[in-house]
Amino acid sequence: LLSEPCKGGNSVYTRYNQTELFTRYEYLIDPYHNIPRLNLFRFDGSPLNPMYLVMSPPMMLPITTLHPPSATATARSKNSKRGLDVEVPINWKSKLEGSEGAQVVRYVNAERLWWVGLAMTGVGGLLYVGPRRMGVTL
Repeated sequence: LLSEPCKGGNSVYTRYNQTELFTRYEYLIDPYHNIPRLNLFRFDGSPLNPMYLVMSPPMMLPITTLHPPSATATARSKNSKRGLDVEVPINWKSKLEGSEGAQVVRYVNAERLWWVGLAMTGVGGLLYVGPRRMGVTL
């Protein structure tokens, strides 16, 4: 899936298929980590980064299809067997709100943050250099 979160108002996920040619592969137990490792070699023989199988069966995210080609009842029944909710809960914003709907998450003014950072850097510089010029060590 190709993600383009900066284009448009909503994130867009696009399906694409990229075929790659490998000359050979190696499946072995890694002597250092003692877990299965897959080594792939490109068409020119150069190795790719090793892939380790940490969990069996592999746990990969996302566990549901983001944009299914056709909605089927089998995908929904698989998720219900696992006890996973596909729907977003109604009160998903309640964690971000205080009492009576007051916003807990505040927006930060970037300009004020820049000036505070500049002031803190200046104070830190004065505390580092100032006492040394007067012969005082902290």
